[in-house]
Amino acid sequence: MLDSGTDRVNYGDLLTAPTGFHLDFALGTTYSLDLDALMSACLSLGLSTSLDSAIADNPMALFAALSEMRGKLVVFCEKGKVRFSGAYKQLYSQIEDSIVEVDLRGENGQDYPSFHPKLWILRFLSNERPEKAMYRVCILSRNLTFDASWDVAGTLHADAKPIKDIMSGYRASGGSSLQGTLEVLANYASNGKGADFIQQSVERIALELPRMHLKTEDRAWSLKHPLLFSGQWANNGNRFSKQFNALLGKSRRAIIVSPFLSDDLTRTNPLNSVCRALQRGLDEEGTYLVTRRSALLGQSSNLPLLLKIPIYTVRNELVDDNDESLLQDALTDQAASQQNDDARNLWRAEPRDIHAKIFVFEEVDATGKPSTHLFYGSANATRRGMETNDEVMVHLVSEKDGSFDKILQDLGLDEESQQRGSLFERLSLESVENIVDQEPRKDSEIERAFAHFLRRVEIDMTITDSAQEYDVTLRINNADAPTLSGGTIRYSLITQTAEKCLQANSNELVFNHVPIEHLTEFVRITFAPASSEESSVPSSGIVKCSLNGTSQQILEKRRSALFKKVCAKDENALLEYLNFRLSDNPELYASVISRARQGGSTHGLSLKLEGLYENLIEAFRTDAKNASAFIKDCLSMLEEDSNDLGGLRAMLEAFGTVKEG
Repeated sequence: MLDSGTDRVNYGDLLTAPTGFHLDFALGTTYSLDLDALMSACLSLGLSTSLDSAIADNPMALFAALSEMRGKLVVFCEKGKVRFSGAYKQLYSQIEDSIVEVDLRGENGQDYPSFHPKLWILRFLSNERPEKAMYRVCILSRNLTFDASWDVAGTLHADAKPIKDIMSGYRASGGSSLQGTLEVLANYASNGKGADFIQQSVERIALELPRMHLKTEDRAWSLKHPLLFSGQWANNGNRFSKQFNALLGKSRRAIIVSPFLSDDLTRTNPLNSVCRALQRGLDEEGTYLVTRRSALLGQSSNLPLLLKIPIYTVRNELVDDNDESLLQDALTDQAASQQNDDARNLWRAEPRDIHAKIFVFEEVDATGKPSTHLFYGSANATRRGMETNDEVMVHLVSEKDGSFDKILQDLGLDEESQQRGSLFERLSLESVENIVDQEPRKDSEIERAFAHFLRRVEIDMTITDSAQEYDVTLRINNADAPTLSGGTIRYSLITQTAEKCLQANSNELVFNHVPIEHLTEFVRITFAPASSEESSVPSSGIVKCSLNGTSQQILEKRRSALFKKVCAKDENALLEYLNFRLSDNPELYASVISRARQGGSTHGLSLKLEGLYENLIEAFRTDAKNASAFIKDCLSMLEEDSNDLGGLRAMLEAFGTVKEG
């Protein structure tokens, strides 16, 4: 189940619709978000194709996937944690409406909690009976980025049922808490800068999913608690920390996998909970801690505990933060890998280390029968992970003998695996003592202040016409943000390189003559310290702007401009796009086009009007409603273009008059 060698998960497979179903809506949550990673995920969500397929670097295919996901996607992320490599800048605009930044506020002067859950909730509808819905819930430790660290992911599913039966049924076990948590998300959507459809879709999921009976994919494990939460998500007592402490206190053996640890002496520090459990019967040699070496730095206060239990870290030779081949994969686009140094620095800031969060407990009842409890998800073994951050975990249980030892073997922590050489290696007591005595690298005051600045700054954007281009005015409201001194703050649209600084006694910046395809709701903020000693590279982050009604209407024109540039620059390009969208196997079709282009010819391809005519006939025969919507969408994007495109416009207009059904 957790074997790093055999139980590998393809992220794209988690998101692809099951046979006989199509995606209706996808809800995702993540701490940090890479815009290119989100666009890649849309290939799986919208086109049911793999992230590393031949079409992943095809702008036409990406546009098609993003078009398919319009109104079907929302991703919640921590404010200030959006980033990008720059590979597909002009296409970012197609996913901006789907992103909601979450800014959690601390209470009574406490440190700021983080929005940290990693979750996908996918709602599918039956192709043959669209009144039937099914759900898949994916719980992960991985953010929606190209990070190459070792993570964990799993899925729960609910069988398809008629929607009317779902709504007339009772809430499943834990349903009340789950509904409350989803309503918190809906509230985040209403307070954020997401499109109107987001709140409505989240509210519908909040009504349906708690009435669905979720199941595990592995029959050896049953679902104890569908989802457990921390932070503002935790309501009605359904807290992960409550279950963690309760089981730890009565367990015989335990495995804790966490890349980060708390170094304080507070009672809520999970390591102190382990200390108390050891005094009540938890076996020292049967308690395993898997973490990063860097997490042990400065842990002198916890040294007595750390010397009692076995500690494992990823083998040094596998923790590689300078692997150029991985860097190329992460950046996606060769041009970006050559030109975008910021993307390199961002990627290299995350070594290929452990990032999974797994907690395993072996409980023994009065008769001596063991049961194994498994938790996995987003929460670290830290005070913040247990108490203040928004987190999500799943709780599975197995009554099968040997389940705990099987997990030990899967993780490679047992003696035989250690002798053979596994992903993790046990640290000697001397190594532990040497590591905890070293001071950890901590963020400078400037870095902490800038991170806080990104969470607090608010930017209003106004867009006005300017002779077929546009002027973009930013109004910066940083009254609630910390003052950043000793450096320069620069602002830019993420689609352009031009940067500007606020002048004294002014809170406005104007970017003139911006092409429509470069309009974006995201602004990049960079802070460059005056002293090179403060930071080796400037700190930067991306925030989403607020728009007035007129500016929003202008932004809606971007899609037509991009469509004409990417998919309809001439009749051949439009034929490719139409046939690609109508093809039963778009991945194969795009691959054929790619090979033909490399050979300098498109002979034999179905790019003639006759081929498109046949595809349109089949599309209307199979699903007239979706086919009609597709035609109308294409015509709306060509509305202001007088070019007949070799007769294609006339054909689309003819099919646009076909009545559904």
